[in-house]
Amino acid sequence: ADPAKLGPVLRLFFPPGVETPEQDALSLLAFRGPLAVLGNVIVQAAERAGGEIAFYRAVTQAGDRCDIALCIWAFSAAYSLKMQVLYDEELRRPENPVSVEMLRKLAMLLNRFSYCLVTHKANPPYRKALIRFVRELHANDCRTHFIPDPKDWLIAQSRALDNAVTPTISPEQASIEQALRRMVPGFVPSAPPPRPRPPPSSTAAAPAGEEDEDGDIVMEDQEDQEAREAAGKGSELLECVLEQIPHVLPFQDRVNVFHRRIAADQQVREEGRSPFVQHEFRQIRRGHILEDGFREFGGLSDSELLDHFKVEFIGLDGEPEPGID
Repeated sequence: ADPAKLGPVLRLFFPPGVETPEQDALSLLAFRGPLAVLGNVIVQAAERAGGEIAFYRAVTQAGDRCDIALCIWAFSAAYSLKMQVLYDEELRRPENPVSVEMLRKLAMLLNRFSYCLVTHKANPPYRKALIRFVRELHANDCRTHFIPDPKDWLIAQSRALDNAVTPTISPEQASIEQALRRMVPGFVPSAPPPRPRPPPSSTAAAPAGEEDEDGDIVMEDQEDQEAREAAGKGSELLECVLEQIPHVLPFQDRVNVFHRRIAADQQVREEGRSPFVQHEFRQIRRGHILEDGFREFGGLSDSELLDHFKVEFIGLDGEPEPGID
């Protein structure tokens, strides 16, 4: 099939300015449409482009509503709807209009395509449908194992996003990670200890960008500046990947990120957990635990719920119970 012939028809289902097609249109494509033809068009277009990355570049350069982009959108949205009524054991039966071999090729191709969309911060109208479809394919593969090797879902370049965050860790954070490595099996610290700094001079240095005592402009260390920029960009992209397509990152890497986030949050809140810091008491009556719990904690933000606070229980006799929780 030729994408140029499918394009005009698909534009009727996906008119300009519409991010979510009508349910009737999707149902028509999912249960009476040429899903196998659409899948074959996408695979053949990728083969002509010369690979997954070249295919992504060709599609994005052609525009958000080019013929092949509409094919990707239509297939992702329609087959996602089809999978909702398709039992796992029917994946290899005639009830599935797309062969398992074709589905493997599409899964790997669209998995890489989704990763490129996320890391390049591209936001075409089909992005939401495509990423949702890829995640559903991965969830289905976890049950049916239609991909021979689960590691095929991983994208090696995603690990570099985690490494890009590491240059900004503090010495205190490094010590925490070393402790985690001893306590958590398989934990890998995010970076080696920070490189040593030259001893400070007797004269206090001026802030970066300002003049020192000799009238020279103090320039920021280029390596540090590049490291901070790379860390900021890497952290932002890592957040997007973990939120939208976490399966492309190895599980142990995700665990390491989780532990580092906890350690970093504890480091920030360490001063507030000192026994010498005065904290507000939250009073909870024993006979009204649910009601008082909502009153005391219902209005707190996510960050405030992580702070240190003290709870004082009021007994049924109206007197505070001994001890503080």
